[in-house]
Amino acid sequence: MKIQRLGNALFVQVPEKFGFKEGDEVVAMKGENGSFFYFRQLGNCFSSKSFNYSEESKNVD
Repeated sequence: MKIQRLGNALFVQVPEKFGFKEGDEVVAMKGENGSFFYFRQLGNCFSSKSFNYSEESKNVD
């Protein structure tokens, strides 16, 4: 992959085989030795209707 310039921004083209779609939101993290990582932006689990938080889940040994 190559880093390319578009106006004042740099971008990396992501191969389709990585499973991202146009419009997906990602978080970028800078690693060591000039490396960087992109992670798919996950929703807030506390605002999701599919997340079930109960008193029982607080009991952590």
